Amino acid sequence: MNPFVGHYGLGNDCTLYSFSMCLGVEPPVLISEIGHNGRAELWQELEGQNKIRGFHPQEFYDSCISRRMFPVFYELDPRIGPDEGHAIRLYEHAEAAQRFKARLVDTRAVIFGLSGKVRHAVAWDGRQIHDPMMKRIKSFNQFPVMSAVFLYPDLEINQS
Repeated sequence: MNPFVGHYGLGNDCTLYSFSMCLGVEPPVLISEIGHNGRAELWQELEGQNKIRGFHPQEFYDSCISRRMFPVFYELDPRIGPDEGHAIRLYEHAEAAQRFKARLVDTRAVIFGLSGKVRHAVAWDGRQIHDPMMKRIKSFNQFPVMSAVFLYPDLEINQS
């Protein structure tokens, strides 16, 4: 069974369903491991789905590692500086995009970007983007990428 087919969520579940696709695990299993369903209403002053808690990528790291998939966070446009006003880019845009695309080859990832003005997560199967909310495959032209969590199998980890 292809884990990238048939996993579709609602509202703020895009991170949950994207990790579910990449790990080949049903969403209820990940919810059980994390300890919450992401549906708590934390921001009453906001409208609709914006008030819902959702998930942070790091909440899935233990689930990844327990399945021998090792998460590596990757920021597309990293900057350095003492504050936002003094931050400088580490790479020019073309170089940053080239480095990011090189990491994508044959690697599963949960990719974070924008869908309109809203933060959104999609699953990458090593060849294409699967959008768990739109029930379709997207191209990079349709999805402005901000960062990703690459999932590498069987990395050698120093246990000392």
